[in-house]
Amino acid sequence: MKKIKIAKISVIGILMFLLLFSFLLVSSVPDEIILFKNEKLNVGKFFSAEAKTDSSIVYSDSETENYFADVKFAGVLPVKTVKVSVVDAPKLVPGGNAIGVKLHTDGLVVVGLSSFKSKDGTMVFPAKYAGVEAGDIIKEINGERINDTERFSEILSSCKGDSVTLTIERENKIQNFSVKPVSDFSGELKLGIWVRSSVAGIGTMTYYNPQDNTFGALGHGIADSDTNEIVPVSRGQVVGAEILSIVKGEKGSPGELRGSFVNKIQIGEVAKNTNRGIYGDVKNSKIFVSEAIEVASRDEIKEGDAKILCCINGETVNAYNVQIQKVSHWKTTDTKCMVIKITDEKLLSETGGILQGMSGSPIIQDGKLIGAVTHVFVNDPTRGYGIFIENMLAEAEKLNR
Repeated sequence: MKKIKIAKISVIGILMFLLLFSFLLVSSVPDEIILFKNEKLNVGKFFSAEAKTDSSIVYSDSETENYFADVKFAGVLPVKTVKVSVVDAPKLVPGGNAIGVKLHTDGLVVVGLSSFKSKDGTMVFPAKYAGVEAGDIIKEINGERINDTERFSEILSSCKGDSVTLTIERENKIQNFSVKPVSDFSGELKLGIWVRSSVAGIGTMTYYNPQDNTFGALGHGIADSDTNEIVPVSRGQVVGAEILSIVKGEKGSPGELRGSFVNKIQIGEVAKNTNRGIYGDVKNSKIFVSEAIEVASRDEIKEGDAKILCCINGETVNAYNVQIQKVSHWKTTDTKCMVIKITDEKLLSETGGILQGMSGSPIIQDGKLIGAVTHVFVNDPTRGYGIFIENMLAEAEKLNR
């Protein structure tokens, strides 16, 4: 009897191991791989890839923009089919400039829900009871497209207490919610929601592409501070910024660059806010004074010395020494592709490490642009993550399709 139990336990253990092993295999290979044109597809030491071909999807070094490849472990065990996106490898002008970013949302972002005391003295929660949630994006009210909080209030005030229909986007799906406004003690009609129509902040420009007059910045998306969701953009501007002061980073407390917008320096217009950064068209290329340099594929990036470009005082961009400590060549996370450590004594003495506002700082290794700073380690501000420049260019390429 004991032998049977032991055998059952052994079989269950083996099955659990196989399931865990399969999960690790699948999760270790990204769903999409970005290649520069004429670059060979390489999926690492223990994997192989065979391109799938049919009448419309081919594997070649031609003008083909996309194809699919079957990835196998040890050349035998199928892992998954991945999308391969082929992009141009242009020469880019590295940035490092401090920038002010102003985004106007595509719709109104619901940043919070609240109860309030109605005219008759009872506590009410109209929006919550109707099913509205924080993070929802209100696209329309009573069929009217809405991007302005003042107009939203006007429509609400004129509804005479009748229910209003909110057309909401949630997780990329459109839904309609009927919400009946309630008068508060002063007679004002309310829904019990807080909405936002714009966000603004300080960041760092990553690159300027002189071939198509576009830019990429930040290396990660701009998220709403209350909902932590990527802000949907209807329009936005990038202007110059001047760094006025520094809050040094400490263990457990990230520091930040504090500055002001220089509105007279209009740099460009934001077309897209994504989890890989912000992208758009440059209107004033005179702020980019560096020479264009080559970009590196992820296979060229290695552990070792590198530099970052950033501005920590006024409007002056300087280069600082860093070390690439780890390169996750096939990590599925878009923005945490490499671990960097600040080694420059001057930068460490002035900032304590990576600060909020330094996101987007270009990373240069062996004279090539390899990526941008994206995150700081909260418990070690001298270290943080970086994104591959490949990932940023792949996102920028989508604007031209």
